[in-house]
Amino acid sequence: MRREISEMVAHLLTAHQSGQPTPLLSHHYPDLDVKAAYEVQQAYVRRRLAHDRMAGLKAGLTSEAGQKRMGMEAPVAAVLLASGRRDGQPVIDRSVFRRLQVETEVGFVMGHSVSHAIPSMAKLREVVRAIMPAIELPELGFADRTKLTGRDLVAANGGAAQFIVGPETPAPPAGGDPLAMTLASDGHVLSQWRGALEDQWKVALWLVNTMAEQGCVLEAGHILIAGALGQDVPGDPGRYVADFGQLGSISFEIR
Repeated sequence: MRREISEMVAHLLTAHQSGQPTPLLSHHYPDLDVKAAYEVQQAYVRRRLAHDRMAGLKAGLTSEAGQKRMGMEAPVAAVLLASGRRDGQPVIDRSVFRRLQVETEVGFVMGHSVSHAIPSMAKLREVVRAIMPAIELPELGFADRTKLTGRDLVAANGGAAQFIVGPETPAPPAGGDPLAMTLASDGHVLSQWRGALEDQWKVALWLVNTMAEQGCVLEAGHILIAGALGQDVPGDPGRYVADFGQLGSISFEIR
């Protein structure tokens, strides 16, 4: 499988560098399982980090329905790259994406480095310095989305591309208040969500521990984004506002 992993990484790099659709590796390499997909991801990310820096981690497919649809028994974990970070009120150029999606998420900012699994939620809270609203703008331009599997997402680093971060807020105590989110574009509501922030903490803990198994080391300032809140929407042109209630808001434009 070692030779095949090198081949798969080469295919992903070629697609990224040439702007071509991301290949469906599971179609061409039917023996690709989740373990091997993470090995591909590790090697692919190492190649990307030769000209970039790690900014944190992301989780995807955090709903059971999404996992079932993609043939997975757990969410997908991937690496955020510093070149994809956007702050303030950015203008996003949709022409650099093959298939742009907009996902509203919660970000957790690391206050300490972590190089191993964290045993409990209480320990995670000790190493997280703040939380923040976040928007993920993944690249989901795969060659054939009708045949897309979770293994393809894992191998292709979860489609990680760009992400927008909002203001930091000190992490609330365990339990906390419910979180409400509304995403609107040009005055039209596109997605709404209301739920427990505690659920996002659980995903963040899973994310740290899953990637620790892959040898990933987190540093202070790295961000964990814990999966989409509500419905993800197509990245159509327009002016967007994501209101996260007590966490603040993010404004951005897609052109």
